[in-house]
Amino acid sequence: MDRLQRIFGSAAGNMGSQMQPGMDTPTVDNAEMVHISSLALLKMLKHGRAGVPMEVMGLMLGDFVDDYTVRVIDVFAMPQSGTGVSVEAVDPVFQTKMSDMLKQTGRPEVVVGWYHSHPGFGCWLSSVDINTQQSFEQLNQRAVAVVVDPIQSVKGKVVIDAFRLINPQVLMLGQEPRQTTSNIGHLNKPSIQALIHGLNRHYYSIAINYRKNELEEKMLLNLHKKNWTHGLTLTNFSEHTEMNEKSVEAMLKLAEAYNKSVQEESTMTAEQLKTRHVGKQDPKRHLEDRVEEVMSNNIVMALGTMIDSELDKELKGYLEQVQPDYDPRSTPTSISSDDVQRMRSSVQESQAGEPRLTKRAEYDMHQTSLGPGFTTSSTTSNKGSSSSTTSSSSTSTYTPPRPPAPDAKSFEEGGRALVNQKQAIHDTAMDNCADLHYELLTCFKEGSFWEKATMCQKQRRKFWNCFMQQKG
Repeated sequence: MDRLQRIFGSAAGNMGSQMQPGMDTPTVDNAEMVHISSLALLKMLKHGRAGVPMEVMGLMLGDFVDDYTVRVIDVFAMPQSGTGVSVEAVDPVFQTKMSDMLKQTGRPEVVVGWYHSHPGFGCWLSSVDINTQQSFEQLNQRAVAVVVDPIQSVKGKVVIDAFRLINPQVLMLGQEPRQTTSNIGHLNKPSIQALIHGLNRHYYSIAINYRKNELEEKMLLNLHKKNWTHGLTLTNFSEHTEMNEKSVEAMLKLAEAYNKSVQEESTMTAEQLKTRHVGKQDPKRHLEDRVEEVMSNNIVMALGTMIDSELDKELKGYLEQVQPDYDPRSTPTSISSDDVQRMRSSVQESQAGEPRLTKRAEYDMHQTSLGPGFTTSSTTSNKGSSSSTTSSSSTSTYTPPRPPAPDAKSFEEGGRALVNQKQAIHDTAMDNCADLHYELLTCFKEGSFWEKATMCQKQRRKFWNCFMQQKG
């Protein structure tokens, strides 16, 4: 009892020393709000998701704007994780070095609190977390502890909460930990698990707002944005067929299970019918979902195929209008022999001013003198027949002009012949100068390197002159 009176007396003395006559007690307001930036929120979720199933911890950087606003601009992770984050786990050396490096990169913000993850078990502070928060509040009374649950967080709803400790002396005096002076903001309904672990008894919750400027809103909206061409994208036909087969097999099993479930309904009571699918698979609901999925996929696939075919027709029609002479689908057009002769003479006239070619090149040029894309097929009788001048039916076909492609076979044969010719010249020269070559090798086998360079100079010159004469 004496100890309790001493605590009350010391608390009243401290409060009296802090207060001045005619002034109110400095109390935290309910309208205080923590503004978390998009970058900080994404980094916290990413860090927490990477540490599942372990808890992770980090520090929050920002500033205290006024008595009602705490702004969190950025966060950085701390190099520890575990089932519990204690005050001993905070590395002060790493924290100091990280803050100095962030200041060098243009981050002059101070540490406004810390965050850690509770993967799968909600947002609240354990006894170890309370001790860690006490160490932060000793440095700054307005330090904030943020708890995020990366498992329960889904797209569009982040499970996150911010806390601050309640002074136990204030509770002993029967005073409210916070005062209400406005209707700004709202309080979220706490979970039963958080109330069990000391919410509103050892710590209180602070409202959170997500601050986004215009540029951040555009960036986040374009993060998973789909354009209009996404609906026209077709999957592989083999994969689509395999997926349909698997879906039909699954629907067959679900239909059998649903038929069995319908037959069992007649033998069940009303209470059993209410709980027959608790903890089990409901075949009717799963069958409906699978049917809707298969129908939607096939409808999208059919519509996409029809639209793609129509677009292909439109594209081909446009190409036919732009390039009427080039139609790869058309059959070769027959032309007369006079046109072929006229084209041949024009090609020969254009080649008249070119330099003289080799026999092989002349032969190739003669074979392709009609130009690319022209082929002739003539049926003539033998020289001795009398109908050789009258029955020569010459028909020519026209194919679309293409750039002349090199004859791979002739190119390979010419290269092989050139290599064989050079090898034969080399072998002949070596045979004719074999004696001088033997003398040169014998000279190089004796003496040191420098002696070889001086002694074998004469033999090397003789052999080289002989070899070059034979090759020339």
